[in-house]
Amino acid sequence: MARRTGRTVDGIDPERRVPVKRLGLVVTIVALVIAAAIGLVVTMGAIHDKSVASDVGAFSEPVPVGDYYLEVLVKIVALDLNKETVGLQLECIPKGDALVDDGGHLKRALVLTLGVSAAGTEQKKTIPSGDTGAITTAYLDLDGNVEEYPGDRHTTSLWLSATRQAQGLDPDPIPIRLQTYGAWPGLDIDSTASDWAPDWHSGWNPMRQLDIAVTRSHATTMVVYFSVALTWILIASVVGMTLAVVFGGRKTEIAMVAFFTTLLFALTAFRNALPGAPPMGTSSDYLAFFWGYAAAIVAIGVLSAVWLWRRPPKDEHKSG
Repeated sequence: MARRTGRTVDGIDPERRVPVKRLGLVVTIVALVIAAAIGLVVTMGAIHDKSVASDVGAFSEPVPVGDYYLEVLVKIVALDLNKETVGLQLECIPKGDALVDDGGHLKRALVLTLGVSAAGTEQKKTIPSGDTGAITTAYLDLDGNVEEYPGDRHTTSLWLSATRQAQGLDPDPIPIRLQTYGAWPGLDIDSTASDWAPDWHSGWNPMRQLDIAVTRSHATTMVVYFSVALTWILIASVVGMTLAVVFGGRKTEIAMVAFFTTLLFALTAFRNALPGAPPMGTSSDYLAFFWGYAAAIVAIGVLSAVWLWRRPPKDEHKSG
């Protein structure tokens, strides 16, 4: 048991204990805040690294069996999901002693054929003899619907073939090794290549098919649905405040009308700040944002009508 000697307990003044307890509480709070901040930084860093990694879509095929091939590096240089278009840059580099000399120059001309649709629309790129390669571009239409945001999926395909040509000789098909790279913030880009397949025109020329699929990244999808949940919290708040005034007898405040009006315009800015937000009319708009606009507008009308309909209290008449 503690011995009380005057105003002290075991020789310690109780008034001195209070600052010590407060100091311990402050130290504990500061330690918890620092630990929470470190945990938040680590968590956000992991999410950021995962998002950046998912934004990059790339693959590289093994070297074809044989003495020569055409290496085609495909890079996405333009992407517009609203217009459903994608731009590809193709860097073509011949490999093998049968195609190039010691200096890396082509011995015979190469013709690269790009099929931009399954219907047979083509464009040809000739790489003359003596060159070390060529860079060409192709623009494709995407097949998708941006109105399904953030669950929209957009796909397209590119057909490639290469032949070596010389006067008086038959065209000689060249194996193609594909390497792709695509990185776009907020999007997952997946590309796959088919095996060798016959050309749909002549039936003999090897034709490669490159399939590209574009979807929203997991981070983007998570942010959009989290924003939808936040919007419904705002809707519930607006509805609750309006019902409290109409049926609960709460006093009608003009400030509430100003708040709902501000919220009406803030929702638009909030919605347009979402990553990769397309024009109005997407799935996310029908899930939450249109309902938010409707709730704010109806609440403004109801509160204005209640304010005009109800008589002011007697004390307001007297003060007037």
